[in-house]
Amino acid sequence: MRHTSSPGGPALPSDVATELSVRPITDADAAAVAVLLTELGYPTTDDRLRSRLRQGHEDSSTTTLVAEAGGEVVGCMSLTFTPYFPDGSTMCRITALVVGSRHRGRGVGSVLVARAIDEARARACATLEVTTAERRTDAQRFYERGGFSRASARFVRSL
Repeated sequence: MRHTSSPGGPALPSDVATELSVRPITDADAAAVAVLLTELGYPTTDDRLRSRLRQGHEDSSTTTLVAEAGGEVVGCMSLTFTPYFPDGSTMCRITALVVGSRHRGRGVGSVLVARAIDEARARACATLEVTTAERRTDAQRFYERGGFSRASARFVRSL
């Protein structure tokens, strides 16, 4: 799937737009995605990531995609599809979205979010949600510009 503009957003710069594609992740992407996740603050190794990919391939409730430009993986996004018990709907959660620092501000994240919306609609999800750390103010502005709104507080307990 090639994109030349981000839905609801500005056209991508031609250097990214002409070659940007979004596709399912493969084992061959492990090294590049490990670098992206480490850059995001989640250090990992190729081997650990490959193990997660194997688990994900066996779980139909998750999808992991990469954005590729000029043969280089420049972004990654994982989605989880979950039944929402209170109203019987299904929700889609973006559990990770990262664009390499050299490629930020060029529309890659917007293209990934557009793909998340497509994937969520294809599975009849009622909502698409994402969480981001309070300290990630740039990410918060990005999601708000993309039509997301603050809807709840999130509480976490480590186990």
